[in-house]
Amino acid sequence: MKRTTIILFFSIFVIFSANSLAGVKAYFNNDPEYSYKDPYRKKIKQGQNLEKIIIDKILSAKKSIYIAVQELRLPNIAKALVKKHKDGIDVRIILENEYNNSILKLRTTSDDEQNDHSFAKYKSLFNFIDKNSNGVTSKAELLDRDAIYILNKGKVSIKDDTFDDSFGSGIMHHKFIVIDDSEVIASTANFTLSGVHGDYDKVQSIGNANSLLAIESKKMARLFMEEFMIMWGSDQKKSLFGMNKPYRKAKRVVVGDTIFKVQFSPVSSMTSWKDSVNGLIGKEIAKSNHSINMALFVFSDQMIANQLKLKQKQKSSFDIKLLVEPKFAYRNYSELLDLWGLELFDENCRIEPLNRPWHSSPIDIGGVPSLNYGDVLHHKFAVVDNQSVIVGSQNWSYSANYSNDEFLIVIENSNIADQFNREFDRLLKDSRIGPPAHLIQKIESMDTACRKNKTEL
Repeated sequence: MKRTTIILFFSIFVIFSANSLAGVKAYFNNDPEYSYKDPYRKKIKQGQNLEKIIIDKILSAKKSIYIAVQELRLPNIAKALVKKHKDGIDVRIILENEYNNSILKLRTTSDDEQNDHSFAKYKSLFNFIDKNSNGVTSKAELLDRDAIYILNKGKVSIKDDTFDDSFGSGIMHHKFIVIDDSEVIASTANFTLSGVHGDYDKVQSIGNANSLLAIESKKMARLFMEEFMIMWGSDQKKSLFGMNKPYRKAKRVVVGDTIFKVQFSPVSSMTSWKDSVNGLIGKEIAKSNHSINMALFVFSDQMIANQLKLKQKQKSSFDIKLLVEPKFAYRNYSELLDLWGLELFDENCRIEPLNRPWHSSPIDIGGVPSLNYGDVLHHKFAVVDNQSVIVGSQNWSYSANYSNDEFLIVIENSNIADQFNREFDRLLKDSRIGPPAHLIQKIESMDTACRKNKTEL
């Protein structure tokens, strides 16, 4: 009798433990513990196949698939969506207007240096679609490789951020899917080759460092559905994007033993910063006790940097570690410079307004990761006290807070925090910590030049 009771108790405990984690799962496209065959370049790469996870979720849908993503260029996702649409599933997609085009409507020349990046993206996409490399994209190639062409031919409903009768919001920067009003797929990755697998024309590329969450919760799905439908509109209400959307404060959702907080951007500049999405980040930092690990594409919000500094002053043993994408780490507006105690003039000899460089901060507080050629640190996460994770499409910037369509999720779950910490440690292991010599030289050069100009004036 006692043995039966023990077994029954153990079984209940195992079921409870499993269910407590069943509500949320985290995935990383460069996790070295996994590997898969890139379906397009046909090479084995390390990481979890985010595209396959997305496709499996899409194919599991029984009623509806609502997607809001800045850019969708993965043809296998497009084909799965067309299949579900033909099966009678309600499929709707919202894109950033700049990417709501097949290759046939994209620019074919680079008019100036400012457009070199767009032209490079066009050429990379063209080379991907042109499978036989003959310089022409045939209809068969378009139906096989051009995701937007595939969706349009499959008559899948697509809207973008010009459907509110504007020229577009700041950026429709979301990356989420709602399946059957009951599950949310929330990612930092755009649904592109570079965002998931790696650049098609760069052999060394393994994909921008990204994460993906799968959250089984009707309450969470309801919040993301509300955001989607505000943007999509209806017969009674037109599409709303950017600052046209209503303000909604952060909402708290409990799934098993996991607590979520969710908020959507943008907010009005008239809204108190503490009530904004970046303000939610600040609140989580303010509650922290001993550590925060941050891996960020962009970090330019002065108020968040100030909150970190306040925490460091309150607790001398508080451990702060920060990694920033190299393209943005050394800009004059980068808060990584603040943490290093540095200031950099812009081209007009101005210092960022309200800038507050730290003094006497340890040089190993931050740096940049060493990544494969073509890849970027696209994460937007922080692990607080090894207990909770801040993550979303939201960059820690002014434009994300006050202009773009974004989401932010706070996850209070130590197991999920452990997974994000492992990803942070992976990036930290091969990082360049402290300010590089070329940055110090630039600061000294700009300082000399700007002070000379000021004297001459």
